[in-house]
Amino acid sequence: MFWLYLAIIAYIINALVFIIDKYLLHSHIQKPFSYAFGVAILSLGAVLLIPFGVAWHGFSYFLTALGTGLALFVSIFFLYKAVLVSDISVAATQAGTIGAISSYIFSIIMLNQVFSIQTEVSLAFFILGILLLGKIQSSA
Repeated sequence: MFWLYLAIIAYIINALVFIIDKYLLHSHIQKPFSYAFGVAILSLGAVLLIPFGVAWHGFSYFLTALGTGLALFVSIFFLYKAVLVSDISVAATQAGTIGAISSYIFSIIMLNQVFSIQTEVSLAFFILGILLLGKIQSSA
């Protein structure tokens, strides 16, 4: 039951972050590219963790990590562009839907994960609920 409280706290923090991003994008920062670049540069702070036990796992792993970082930058850019253009509730629900679908697809492709039928049905209801929530909020 502890996971439920963690999930609720995580969703509250995520909502606060989206609200702050919406405020920053509309009043202070007019270009989503510069904001996404700043956020991506701040994530380089992970380099400070190198002295605490980083091991080299090969060049292919490095290229995968580099590609993941580039994908993060591109996704942040498009998220902030969507926040700037539309309402925060619509952009947040769309980002949540894409995140859930991407996690599902990549867990099958990269981790060779096999899901039960109950898990797949619950994921379908989750995605449908998020999509419907976004449609209701955008029409209101």
